[in-house]
Amino acid sequence: MVEQDNGSIKIGFEAPKDIKIYREEVYEEIVKQNKAALESDVNRLGKIKNSIPKFVNKDNNQST
Repeated sequence: MVEQDNGSIKIGFEAPKDIKIYREEVYEEIVKQNKAALESDVNRLGKIKNSIPKFVNKDNNQST
């Protein structure tokens, strides 16, 4: 406990500077946003993958 004032308590943590400490609700929001970003990237990669054969086949057909 770092400080107590009018019924509220301030707590502190000692950790290396590279360790981030978040309140639970903040951490949960970070995890939620990271999952959404990952799903978006996976969907985008799927679209790219599906479009690659179209471009490869176009190039092969033009060279003949």
